[in-house]
Amino acid sequence: MPRFLLLFLLMLCTAPGAAALELFVSILPQQFLAEQVGGREVQVHVLVGPGQNPATYEPTSRQLALLERARLYWRIGVPFETRWLPRLKRLNPHLRILDAREGVPLLGAHRHGAEVHADPHIWMDPNRTIIMVRRLAEALARLDPDHAKAYRARAERLVSRLEALDGRIRERLACLESRTFMAFHPAWSYFAEAYGLKQLVIEQEGKRPGARGLTRLIEQARRDGVRLILAQIQFSDADARALASATGAALVHLDPLSADYFGMMERLVETLREHLGCRNPSSASKT
Repeated sequence: MPRFLLLFLLMLCTAPGAAALELFVSILPQQFLAEQVGGREVQVHVLVGPGQNPATYEPTSRQLALLERARLYWRIGVPFETRWLPRLKRLNPHLRILDAREGVPLLGAHRHGAEVHADPHIWMDPNRTIIMVRRLAEALARLDPDHAKAYRARAERLVSRLEALDGRIRERLACLESRTFMAFHPAWSYFAEAYGLKQLVIEQEGKRPGARGLTRLIEQARRDGVRLILAQIQFSDADARALASATGAALVHLDPLSADYFGMMERLVETLREHLGCRNPSSASKT
């Protein structure tokens, strides 16, 4: 065999990702976490892209073709999974399903139309995310024992970052004057529960509140002294804008489905500090 052809074949065999384990996730925060744990040994594909709604999403034909060769699907409980996972299993009978919610304390249910789902936004609590990350590392280790040590080591590095994030959040939010905010979609329930906040929700059973519901929400917001309303790009902000106008609360757009997990969490903290008020803010220095 000519030397140049031998070198070319060796390059193909050793190219990064050439034999990567194929992993699918539902949303962008999962993609970030999976890439941190999987490293070069795992090729991570995400279904729901930027600005898309995981309640109504449908996979593309290209994604379905890629799913035929995937080895693991890391689900998280967003609504479209209920409709599509049985079809994906028929498409790829060897596809293993890892549920990110297993072992994670769950909060109350969301309603999306006629369907009721346990609140899937578990990544909004760093300590729940730690459980997810460690379980993912173990699942990858079982599928790919040759790289088990690397998966576990990367997971623990990520756990250290999540523990540090949790500490920063607690320090930064300790000074809040108000601990109540309002959101169109209840994406922040786990964050609120973890850090002693109260989330009031505009959406009623997955639907816009209507005129009477909006009036009740305005009264509640005024009664509770709401200073901040959170909206996100996956949903219309018309009702949030109406509430902000009627109550004088600040309207801020944040994306809990951002791929920039740590940046998104830091922006949320700074938004809460800015709009809910902070007693002696200089006493909690930025890190």
